[in-house]
Amino acid sequence: MQKFIKELCLFFLLLFGLLISVGRFDNKDRCFSDNTNIKKLNCISSFDSLDILFLGNSYCYSGINPVYFDSAGIKTFNLGIATAGINFYNFLLTDYLGTAKQKPKTVFILLSPMTFSDKSDDPVNYPIYRYLKEPVTTENYILSADLSLVKKYPKILVKSFTKSCSNILSMVRSKKDFCVNGNNEMWLSKGFIKSEETYSLKKELKEEHLHLPLLQNDFDTVKVRKLSEIVSALQAANIKVVFFELPSNRLYNYFNPNYLSDYSDFVKSIKTNYTFIPASDSDLNETCFRDMDHLNSKGAAIVSKRMVNEIMTRKDLSELFIKR
Repeated sequence: MQKFIKELCLFFLLLFGLLISVGRFDNKDRCFSDNTNIKKLNCISSFDSLDILFLGNSYCYSGINPVYFDSAGIKTFNLGIATAGINFYNFLLTDYLGTAKQKPKTVFILLSPMTFSDKSDDPVNYPIYRYLKEPVTTENYILSADLSLVKKYPKILVKSFTKSCSNILSMVRSKKDFCVNGNNEMWLSKGFIKSEETYSLKKELKEEHLHLPLLQNDFDTVKVRKLSEIVSALQAANIKVVFFELPSNRLYNYFNPNYLSDYSDFVKSIKTNYTFIPASDSDLNETCFRDMDHLNSKGAAIVSKRMVNEIMTRKDLSELFIKR
């Protein structure tokens, strides 16, 4: 019996070692993956000396179009990454600032109820930390970001192994190279991902099962503390922090009253202590959204123009972008 247990332990130990070893190839598709999040991380180092680095989740990349800031002479890049919350914000900023020759004047940080929910920072489906200029292992991500992710570790490990196997095969066949900026649409759009789709109730009903679990969420105060630490680090680096919200269609319907109350109190404290640009639904209707919570290209144009106008007319914002 003891021999059997030892052999069984040895088998699982070897299996674990195999999963980890092969899993290290999970990011070898960096230059040929069609994933827009990965493409964005490939080209961001080309954008230096920015006036504004936009930091957020998919609401950010679908809602802020840098072309309208270009027309005002404001250099921007939209670092919106799917599911990004406070943990992803930290890793994205650390990696970008560590490679930028000249740091951005400001970082505009998106706030949303989703930012503090358990749907943010999804390492299972969006392991963006593996595609940074200085990739982070899953083990180090869990240790640094959230120890409770240990329960998801086996699932992450298996997905990483599966992807690695696919990458090893694809590396030989693929002729794509999105590490060359000219081949990368994220370089051309400066991180903005356009969509011409429009919201419909039918679409919401089809997708609402993905959002209904949010009703059981508690507002994550640990992430509030971590955000405060990020802001302090940026300020210590002489980088101005501006917070902003975006219109979100029907998103608020999927959070419970206590959560929304806690989020509202948090936003009030942000308004008191930091520069803040609130969301405005004026001039927007359902044709400005691609689904129940994301703006489409039409909505992004309205919101981006409005933000540029606010930057140019608000003294506390316009003075940030006086030309050197």
